[in-house]
Amino acid sequence: MTNYFSRKFFIFTFILYGILLSNLTIFKYFGSMQQVIRRIEDTAYQKKLGYLNLNLVPFKSIASSIGSYMRIGTEPSANLVGNIILFVPMGFLLPLIIKKPSFLKTIGISFVIIFSIEIIQFITCLGVADIDDVILNIAGCAIGYTLYLISKNLMKNKISKNNNQQSAKKSQESSLR
Repeated sequence: MTNYFSRKFFIFTFILYGILLSNLTIFKYFGSMQQVIRRIEDTAYQKKLGYLNLNLVPFKSIASSIGSYMRIGTEPSANLVGNIILFVPMGFLLPLIIKKPSFLKTIGISFVIIFSIEIIQFITCLGVADIDDVILNIAGCAIGYTLYLISKNLMKNKISKNNNQQSAKKSQESSLR
């Protein structure tokens, strides 16, 4: 019964995370609908001029960010770090809500979600579809899955330790009788 309720809790948490993720990656609504509309208009205008909101060259924006850091000493872009950190919860939460979780299943589902976000950004002009975003997002999911495995093993060890302590206590009590 607790398994049922904890799974429901994680599904609810994943849905809330999905809503937040959609706002941060697609809509980028931070209080001003005018900014969202202006961004769509600017991107659509750039498309008319021949500039696509699309990058299909792997590691292009990653190399640019790292290059800026090496040349100028600026911090790695928030885009670079944010694209990883923002997807760690996905890699952590998905195994908690899917049946028979595995690394490949988690990364596969994550890839479909991430690819969908990039397509929506491209079609709606709400952002740039960038292969580097996909690479960094998948890295974030892999980190999240690793954290899931670590926490799962810690819980398993804690439960095992508690069971061993209870068994030892019962054995001690029965020997005193």
